[in-house]
Amino acid sequence: LTPIDESEDKPLWELFGADKLDELDVEIARRKVADPSWSPPDDLVTKLATKRVRSALVAASDRKDFAAVVDLATTHPELVVPVDLDVSWRVAEAYGRTGATEQALKINQTILTSSQDPAERLATVRKAMVSLGPTEIEKLVTMGKPAPDGRPEFDAVDLDLVRQRVGRVLGGPGGDTAAPADVARLEAAAARPGDATDAALLGWLYSKRQDWTKASGWFQTALKIAPDPAQAKPEDAKVAQGAVIALRATNQATEAEALAYRWREADPALTLLYLDSVEADLTKPKPVALAPDRLKQFGGVTTTTQSGDGAQALGWYAYNVGQYKAALAWFQKAMAWQPRDSTALGVALSLKQTGDKAALAAFLKDNGPTFPSLVALIDTRTSLKAPPAGDAPRADPVAPRRKRVDARPPVAAVVEAAPVADATPVAEAAPVDDQPRSRSRSRAAPTGRPQGCRAAETYSSPSAALQTGWCLLSLKRAKEAALAFAAARQDSATRVDAAYGEALANLRNNRTDEAIAAAGSVGLTPVRRSEIGLAALAQAAATAFDEGRYKDTLQALNKRRMFEGEPRDLAILRAWSTYHTGHRDEANSMFTALDTQLSTSESRAGIAAASQSGYER
Repeated sequence: LTPIDESEDKPLWELFGADKLDELDVEIARRKVADPSWSPPDDLVTKLATKRVRSALVAASDRKDFAAVVDLATTHPELVVPVDLDVSWRVAEAYGRTGATEQALKINQTILTSSQDPAERLATVRKAMVSLGPTEIEKLVTMGKPAPDGRPEFDAVDLDLVRQRVGRVLGGPGGDTAAPADVARLEAAAARPGDATDAALLGWLYSKRQDWTKASGWFQTALKIAPDPAQAKPEDAKVAQGAVIALRATNQATEAEALAYRWREADPALTLLYLDSVEADLTKPKPVALAPDRLKQFGGVTTTTQSGDGAQALGWYAYNVGQYKAALAWFQKAMAWQPRDSTALGVALSLKQTGDKAALAAFLKDNGPTFPSLVALIDTRTSLKAPPAGDAPRADPVAPRRKRVDARPPVAAVVEAAPVADATPVAEAAPVDDQPRSRSRSRAAPTGRPQGCRAAETYSSPSAALQTGWCLLSLKRAKEAALAFAAARQDSATRVDAAYGEALANLRNNRTDEAIAAAGSVGLTPVRRSEIGLAALAQAAATAFDEGRYKDTLQALNKRRMFEGEPRDLAILRAWSTYHTGHRDEANSMFTALDTQLSTSESRAGIAAASQSGYER
């Protein structure tokens, strides 16, 4: 073998400088094979080892393994020097994230003492805000020097602290504790042209104070800077959402509806706000004339989003002005998209008014056991009884309010939004005895046993017990209903429907195990089994959460999510359970995602609790 000239170390240093460490290892090994007596320079060995540790520290920081970063920094303190700003920033963050705030503060103070570069100094303080609290940040701010224009060096950071403090007020469960000086500082910043963040933050602050006039003004200021809805970011859509709410609170319903419609495709929450604004007029007890263009626009959004609430509202509006065929068409669409008790009632009443007795009888036969309102409308002669007078129902009070916002073709035939206000004078509403009544809006709960709801000892047959069970369940007398359904299960002809009813009654009594047992005892249809199972799992999750069994809560939610998407209320429950099991970062991500979809006090409170540095906006 030919000995290697020891003066030829330059290629090794070049590989080191280019961070080609694997190639450097190969070259060192090759030279040792060529000359076993050769060894790399001691300086190179030392610096190579340091560089490898530094790379490991950076990798740990990138994957948010802050404990590993602290371990490496502790065993290799030579890495943490002001000249290597990137490593110093990373180690300071790791100390802050793991609760060692004094060490984190000391590293940042050392950087500010050593560095004279304004950009480096400002970046140091801003990076510290990620992992340190206001007290530590204020200590760093005091190390600032006067800028050439006379303002404090870290004036921009001080404004960031104001935003953070106001953000914590919004995210916290308590009252408004925003300092007047902070609000004034924020208002001065928001009045300057440029970023809309400060104006939006003030809009949310005044919304919390229920000072809707000021809230509306600041939201409008923020919207002037926001781009067109088609190019808007999620935070812009949230500003539009706040503006709609403030406009509605200041009795500017027309402006609120127009704004919600314009922004409806930017966020599902704005679609809901638009639909709700029109539904409120459609479902008034005494219908008022709505402009044909407004009805057509609402009908288009209802069809595009397949909104069961929207279709039902159009159905009641058409029904109440005497357009029963149009009402039937909308109720049928609502049943296809979101079947529920109040919608089934609308179909039955519309069929009665159109005079289609055969279709009515078939509908009652097929749907009577499923929807309690229909059972209550059928007497012993199988004729339809008129419901009590009252206002039109808007939503099933039992089912969670979930709307679809995708643009898939509707499963029912497209029915144009009929200009019902033109077809029948508004004053010619349907007779009082045909007006539907909403259980969720009833003016007084029944005080006595209504006709048809018999006492247990007077059941004449299992069929009568079944009908009484549905009647009692519709009156929210679930314990009595469960007894009636249990009696009806004694006969083969009524066993299946009675088991389904008993399962529903047990769910309302919060007897989850009994509900599952009842549903599994006979051959329920897959749809009914799924309905009971999903409701039981949701109830089991809620019960476990109330009892502090957060792992059991997550297990129940995971099982339920295998069969159906998770509604927002259960998603909030999942995020809090994740938080209580110690996974704060994961919980913070969940709350942030929910807040992006729809910002509420629940999501903001979750962010505040799960974030190490409090709520930041």
